[in-house]
Amino acid sequence: MMNYEILSKASVLLGLAIILLAGCARSPSTKFYVLDSLSNSELEQEFAPSRRGFTIGVGPVRLPKYLDRPQIVTRLSRNELQLAEFHQWAEPLGQNFSRVLAENLSLMSPADRVVVFPWNHSTAVDFQVTVEILRFETRVGRESALTARWNIFKNDGKKLVMTDTSNFREIVTTQDYETMVSAKSQVVAALSREVAMAITALTQTPLGR
Repeated sequence: MMNYEILSKASVLLGLAIILLAGCARSPSTKFYVLDSLSNSELEQEFAPSRRGFTIGVGPVRLPKYLDRPQIVTRLSRNELQLAEFHQWAEPLGQNFSRVLAENLSLMSPADRVVVFPWNHSTAVDFQVTVEILRFETRVGRESALTARWNIFKNDGKKLVMTDTSNFREIVTTQDYETMVSAKSQVVAALSREVAMAITALTQTPLGR
C-alpha cells in the first residue's frame, strides 16, 4: 500500500513537472515583413523626360477581405489558403502596398511630388491612381502573382482618363517567407513601372494635359 502511494505521488509530481516545463518552453517568435520599394541603382534609364511640375496621388488601394489581415497568405491549392501565424505583415498590407507604389512612382515617373491617399485637401493632384487588387498571393514553390485593376484620373479625381487590368508573375522556388515577400515586391515594382509609363505617356498627349 505504501509503495502504491509513493508511486501515485511520484506520478503526480512528474505530471506537474511536465506541465511546468511545457509552460516554460518558448513558442516560435513571430517574424514581421514589409514590401520593399526599388532603389535608384535598380532602375534603368527607361523613361523619357516629359513635362514636370505635376503631382501624383496614389490611392485608395483596395484589397480582398481574405488578404486584409496581419498574417501572410499563401495558396496551397485552388481552394485552400494558408495563414502564417508566425509570419506577418509589419503594417496593414494596403498601406504598405500604397506606400511602396508611391515610392516607386516617385523614381519611375517625372512627377515632382507623389502623395498617398488620403492627402490634405489643399493638395492639388494632377493624376490620381486607384488600385483594386484582385489577387496578390504566392503559390508555395511556384510563383508570386499580382492581378490588379487600376485607374488614372485627372482633375482631382473627377475625370477618368485610363483604366487597365494587369497581371504579373515572379517565380518562387522556395518556401522561405523572406524570399516570397521579396517576390511580392518585384510584382509591385512591375505594376509601378506600367503605371509610370502610362502617366508619362499621358503627360505627352492632349488627353493628359
